Amino acid sequence: MGFLSSKYSLDRSKVSDPLYLQLKTIIKKEVADGELGPGDQIPTEHKLCEEFDISRTPVRQALQELVNEGVLSKQQGSGTFVSKESMEEVSISALITEGQWATPLSEAVDKYNQKRNGPPVNLNVEILGRPHFRERFLTYIGKGEAPDLALVDSAWVTEFAAYRFIEPLSELDSNWLNHIEDQLLKPFLARNRYDEDLYALQPEANVSLLWYRKDVLKRFDLDPPMSWRNLVETSEKLKEEGWDYPLAFAGGTAAGETTTYQLLPLIWSAGGAIFKDHEVGLQDGGVKAVKFLGELVLDHEVAPPRVHEFSWDEPARLFAGGEVAMAFGGSYEKKKLVQESGWSSEEFNKKVGWSALPGLRKGQEAATTGGMAYVILRQAEHPELAMEILKEVMQPTSIIRFCRRNDRIPTTKGAIDALDPTGTSFSHQVTKLLAHAHAPPGLVQYANISEQIQLMLERVLTEQMTPDKSVQKAAEVIKALK
Repeated sequence: MGFLSSKYSLDRSKVSDPLYLQLKTIIKKEVADGELGPGDQIPTEHKLCEEFDISRTPVRQALQELVNEGVLSKQQGSGTFVSKESMEEVSISALITEGQWATPLSEAVDKYNQKRNGPPVNLNVEILGRPHFRERFLTYIGKGEAPDLALVDSAWVTEFAAYRFIEPLSELDSNWLNHIEDQLLKPFLARNRYDEDLYALQPEANVSLLWYRKDVLKRFDLDPPMSWRNLVETSEKLKEEGWDYPLAFAGGTAAGETTTYQLLPLIWSAGGAIFKDHEVGLQDGGVKAVKFLGELVLDHEVAPPRVHEFSWDEPARLFAGGEVAMAFGGSYEKKKLVQESGWSSEEFNKKVGWSALPGLRKGQEAATTGGMAYVILRQAEHPELAMEILKEVMQPTSIIRFCRRNDRIPTTKGAIDALDPTGTSFSHQVTKLLAHAHAPPGLVQYANISEQIQLMLERVLTEQMTPDKSVQKAAEVIKALK
């Protein structure tokens, strides 16, 4: 058995990549891993034909493309060699939403470089910011300037896969993917699939919830609200005690996906859904949910009249600043709340509680589960290298380290217990909310459908339409989008 064929084999099935492309990928991986260094000679065409039992045509095509790309160079009368230019540093590019995501990528690159025999890999990270990330990400793709990898909302994975913006990961390393699929919890595995292929890797999860001030509720002998009626009663009591607006939530398109993230649990608890039995299912639960939120603002006046203008993180800012005693939010906000409030972790634990968003009735509480996921772009300059970096990011120790720093929920089996064997941490406790949680549906048109959900609420809060008419209009557009 030859040098390369002892480690690799070619897939000859009808659905596999062409043989030349498989051979090209093998050689590039050997170079990227440092197994073949600058100046090393590649086996001859005849030898490669013998090793892999293929004709000269795919061998010649693979070698010629690698020469054209500068990976290999031919020396007349001597053979084919790894180019001297391969000694140059390789840069991998990444787009992320927030700075906290740069750390696990940097650590992954450092680990990869420690194992690698070849030249070091550099990481170029661009932080686009959450509000405009999607728009700018799609602009890069449209210009043909997409990065090697990106961190995207898992709600977008189906759309990006359907439009072939991102790579099915099985094409980059199917053996390793089989291993990680066994480790990922089912909801986060299914959420990142499209047409049976896995397109994204999600190391963490979050859930929607109701933040409340434990110390404030205790002072007035109030319990955390578990139903819509409880929420109204608690809010009105706090208003009587001097709170101008005791409650905050995201209420329109200005907050983008966060509005949908906070509204869906109320729709679910009232028996609704975006789709039911392949039909739009908003007519009942959707009407009840937007009517309830509209009444909180317009009738009970317990939430600010400008909630429809709130940015995605405004409710959390108001809560951290002590301007409201309760806020709809997500578990991902815990670190932000601690930083903006100036509380220590001990003070936070004494002052702040959390629960699933109240249900139509007690016992019908619901939550949305979401999270950010890594994808590799089809336009990537170094897709195989990007995959190697993601392997490091998805190592249990890396996931645990990130979740511990940022109070997130791990998505792999056993990682939660490994993160906190005592079960006392925020991350461990908030996993209990997963029992109430559902993921938004994986839809190609999800982004546009989500915008209709946001408009459905915004029209009610701004008194442009009644709940019935607003939901009916949203349902008509969603049906057309489907």
